Amino acid sequence: MYKKFITPVYIINMVMQALFSLIAPIGLMLGLAYLLVTYAEWPTWVYVVFIMLGVLSGLYSMVSFILGASRALEALERQHREGSASDDAARVSPCDISAKDEPADGEGSGSAPDGEDRNKIGDATEPD
Repeated sequence: MYKKFITPVYIINMVMQALFSLIAPIGLMLGLAYLLVTYAEWPTWVYVVFIMLGVLSGLYSMVSFILGASRALEALERQHREGSASDDAARVSPCDISAKDEPADGEGSGSAPDGEDRNKIGDATEPD
């Protein structure tokens, strides 16, 4: 059920973002051309040049977005396959890791054998 719902929503999301990355540069360049022709009195052929620049930059943006999204999707699928291949017994919780990493005899805990804490900030004295 989850996969049947998420896959179409994911595809719609990717298509909408790809179209936006294609259309946004075209619209920005068209707006810039309008401003230049209207207020700076540039010739009207500027529309053609700026629209072409917008199309080219939009295509580049869309292709780079699609390639990046496909790489991310492949990485997620690979991570999902590797995660589902391992059994739950092999997974270790963060609580188990912290309990195993503590030294049993107090070594490495920051305290000296004489009971003084050598890791205090501002304690610049050297041990004898």
